[in-house]
Amino acid sequence: MDGLIRESRLTTPVTSLPGVGAQKAALFARLGIFSLQDLIEFYPRGCKDTVHFYPFTQIASLNEAAAGVAETIAVEKTPTKNGMLTVITAIDEDGIVCRFPLFNRGFLAAAFPVGRKFYFYAKIRPENGRLTGQLLDFEKYSENPAFFKQYLPVYPLTAGLSSAFLIKTMRTALERCRPLLFFRLPKGLRPPFPLMPYSDAVSAVHFPSSEEELHRARRTLAYLELYRFAAGAVEARLTRRKRSGALPGDAALSPLQKKIIASLPFALTDGQKAALAEINRDLTSSQPMERLLQGDVGCGKTLVAFLAAARVMEKRQQCALMVPTDLLARQHTEKAFEIFEPLGKTVCCYTGRLSADAKRSALKPLKDGTIDLIIGTHALFGENVVFKNLGLVIIDEQHKFGVLQRASLSAKGTSPSVLTMSATPIPRTLAQTVYTALDVTTIEDLPKGRLPIETHLTRAGNEKKVYDFVLRELKAGRQAYFVYPVIEESRDSDLKDAVRMAETLQTQIFPDFRIALIHSHLEERQKEELMKRFAAREIDILVATTVVEVGIDNPNATAMVVENAQRFGLSTLHQLRGRIGRSNLQSYCFLIYDETRLTEEAKSRLKILLKTQNGFEIAAEDLRIRGPGEIFGERQAGNLKFKIADPLRDEKILLDITRQLEEICIQPDAADALF
Repeated sequence: MDGLIRESRLTTPVTSLPGVGAQKAALFARLGIFSLQDLIEFYPRGCKDTVHFYPFTQIASLNEAAAGVAETIAVEKTPTKNGMLTVITAIDEDGIVCRFPLFNRGFLAAAFPVGRKFYFYAKIRPENGRLTGQLLDFEKYSENPAFFKQYLPVYPLTAGLSSAFLIKTMRTALERCRPLLFFRLPKGLRPPFPLMPYSDAVSAVHFPSSEEELHRARRTLAYLELYRFAAGAVEARLTRRKRSGALPGDAALSPLQKKIIASLPFALTDGQKAALAEINRDLTSSQPMERLLQGDVGCGKTLVAFLAAARVMEKRQQCALMVPTDLLARQHTEKAFEIFEPLGKTVCCYTGRLSADAKRSALKPLKDGTIDLIIGTHALFGENVVFKNLGLVIIDEQHKFGVLQRASLSAKGTSPSVLTMSATPIPRTLAQTVYTALDVTTIEDLPKGRLPIETHLTRAGNEKKVYDFVLRELKAGRQAYFVYPVIEESRDSDLKDAVRMAETLQTQIFPDFRIALIHSHLEERQKEELMKRFAAREIDILVATTVVEVGIDNPNATAMVVENAQRFGLSTLHQLRGRIGRSNLQSYCFLIYDETRLTEEAKSRLKILLKTQNGFEIAAEDLRIRGPGEIFGERQAGNLKFKIADPLRDEKILLDITRQLEEICIQPDAADALF
């Protein structure tokens, strides 16, 4: 591979392996396995220890599956309403008896003749004064068993693909690939621990000889994944530094920026001022800006982006702001028009839902350079969207657009600056870890005068208390949101739906107030009209799905009710709560949950929301609950998915690799070390 990353890549199809024909290849494809490289990098999710054997009572005390040796003393078959129950009764070397019930698997009885010893891997628990086991694996006792007395990988499987076949195929692949496995690291790179040879590490992560070897293998492969990530990011950063795209002038506020700030009915926060200063320094440097602007809900990122655009417009360059939805595009366009129209700057909205005539009327002045700022959706990627002089690309909700999509918009200009924004904030050091190809700016404060939102958890069945509280707010002239997980009633679900509940709320609970329903199935103009009426206080209660997660700013809305809250993700709940509390009025969020559907993970999410409103803390807790997930799923330069590394756990290592690579790249003659 070119650049910093050099390793062997085995592109031979898996069908080259014995026993893998078209049918098996289709099953492997479900798991994302197409080549030998894909197969050997299909790392186990766990390791089954069948080296150490334990008696029944000790396994029961472990509270997890373990291996042992036992002898069959009885086999019983009993018909039940749901089929046949087969019970294998066995005794271990301590003379302790355990029963292994097998439902509708009577064909296995022949494998357990009375008096024969066997290896087993099982979970065992006390039950009604005796031990009962869940048999997970077994094998006839012998001195040289096929699957016991070793550490065996545990892979995620798909229907039709057995663990035994995958293990056998993996062994064959490793034997064939081992001589071809290598990895080159820059000679100046200093890992914090000794690395195993790449071929040894790949083999050992699948079939370790000891727990220590498995630990060393996983640590080595994790380091290499982190290296790939960091190397791709550093290469992207070095490439950017070679480009030129500066705007003449110093980094102080420009005349147009000063006019906009002076016209605002409020003062910028310290965080907004600091963010704008960093952006201005970028825009007047010798390279185009590539910066991530992140901050919590309501921190004022969009205004900072508009101020950045103002500086670019002053230099007779155009700006493009891309957002994920038509509705958000129209709302941003309205705000931009209010700011820029009095200053003689032209703003245009461009989405896929525009008529052919409307599109043509926008594209010609864009190409001529008479449009200063165009705000649109993915429609901006279209080949017919041509700029005269694109100087700044702004990506709102950057995680909703792919790397290649973002690059295609930037390609419409000559090295334009790029500002991406994220409303899913993570702590600064974590942001630097994730977005190593970008400079990171974090707005950590909110506008002055905002009161903390009171958040309450309410068990389903106690809704009347919530309704009474909302009624009090409505009578005081405030407004409210009611959010539901589904649009319409379904045979497959008994969840409360938005359509039915809108009618119930209007006819039975709040008959004296104006209620409207909004959801994703409505036309964009219908949704836009409803949101305008809600903002104009012509609607008292907006019943919705998560369509209101972003894009609504109504300072008079003080109540948010989310029903079946256990169904929503943590970031979605935080975004929904962020629709209220957008003024100096006290606001209230009620999360109604169904206790019968409440998983431990859902319970953790709700408790976090009860404990804090800080989006950075919430994101960090979310990472601890569910792991890095999508946030760390793709690197900015390429398509690497982490398979074994954990950037949250290994953050210091990743930052250290990035720092070392930047130092090494200053001395490009450093030789590669092969291992």
